[in-house]
Amino acid sequence: MTSTFEDIYEKLEQALCEDALDKSKVILDSIKEELVSVQASESSEEEFYKQYLLGLSWYYDPDESEIRSKKIIEYFKNALAIKGFDNYTLYYFGCHLFDEKKYASAREYFERIDFGYQENLEQSWRTLKVSELVLCCNLYLARDAKDILQYRTEAQSVLKAYNSREPDEVANPDEIINCLKIVNEVLATAGLAPIGIE
Repeated sequence: MTSTFEDIYEKLEQALCEDALDKSKVILDSIKEELVSVQASESSEEEFYKQYLLGLSWYYDPDESEIRSKKIIEYFKNALAIKGFDNYTLYYFGCHLFDEKKYASAREYFERIDFGYQENLEQSWRTLKVSELVLCCNLYLARDAKDILQYRTEAQSVLKAYNSREPDEVANPDEIINCLKIVNEVLATAGLAPIGIE
């Protein structure tokens, strides 16, 4: 990443650390304007970072809107069209699609992530988070209680992994907790035991 994009990435991190959403929004809007005005060189690497950072800036924009969603999709697709593969682009694109309840599409992006790369960076929490998100996609896409039950062991493994992680690790099991509330209602209606840690 060139110094221009490194500087912009640092500004993006600063925006994410802001407690006040309005201040964060101002910084993010400034970053988007700066990125649009940056003329990437002939380097596809620079154009990739421009597209990725634009996608990330829109992803973290607190305003939920149709324009925001379209921009996230546009920029992350552009980034992947240039580079073909990037763990972080795949992750954030998948997260956006997950948030939009497009579970089949989200799962496709999550399943392309290279877990070995994250383990090498000593970011095993990312591997756990992606495993959780893929599992949630599968559970949300399940048609009935019978389909849900095929993921019981996997769900229990993910829950156990969260319970055994170090307290200072970054990932939180928010998605699996929310997902299991819905899934366990389906199981209860079918007269089946809920999924939890055994």
